[in-house]
Amino acid sequence: RGGDARRPQPRPDAARLVRHTPVQPLFLFIKSLGLADATDLLRLCSAEQVQAFLDLDCWQRDRLVPARVYPWLTALLELGYARLTAHVQRLDPQMLTTFLAPQLRVYELTSEAPPEEPQGLPFATPDRFFLVDIVPPADEASGETEDRQALLQRFLEALYRGDLELARVVLTSARWDGGTEAEEQAYRFRSGRMADLGYIDYYDALKVYMLVDPLKAPPAQPLVPSHAAPAGAKGPVV
Repeated sequence: RGGDARRPQPRPDAARLVRHTPVQPLFLFIKSLGLADATDLLRLCSAEQVQAFLDLDCWQRDRLVPARVYPWLTALLELGYARLTAHVQRLDPQMLTTFLAPQLRVYELTSEAPPEEPQGLPFATPDRFFLVDIVPPADEASGETEDRQALLQRFLEALYRGDLELARVVLTSARWDGGTEAEEQAYRFRSGRMADLGYIDYYDALKVYMLVDPLKAPPAQPLVPSHAAPAGAKGPVV
């Protein structure tokens, strides 16, 4: 109470308790708090839990939805560059490439000259190895473009500060490995992780609604009432 009230200190075993909490209730609790108010909780989560949060929240059917990734990226940046880098090191690289590739035009300055007029927000990497033109997707609302360009620049700066080699790998993958194949691989890996959590793949779930050819379906077995006497029995079954 009051302006000088001290912030409550977390329990000494808070990280252990959080990391032993099942992913689904933890995810729902973070969503109920709102990512902006869940920084302290996210700080205690493992990289595997963060990956699961992204798997649960950032896909629609078999497509990654960039608009759902941005809030998580903002939240992870609030953890500081060291913690952010630790999470990126463990994230599915195909998912990260699928998110970044459509939004980055990456030019390797040692072998090519970038265009004189960038399409978006130009960012020269601290090692002077790349020039990155940050161009959010064309279908994005115009009012969000500048904020998201700045967010991606903050992400790249934090990644370079945390791990130079990792940042170079991320940009090289965004330059060469994006496209449909990367997204398909990301979806397969995501489906495997979701299966480990007990979720059925989207396309497997659709098979429930498939039409069945009665000529090819196996014959149905007759239902035997629980009170019926089995063959050869002498008297009622109790």
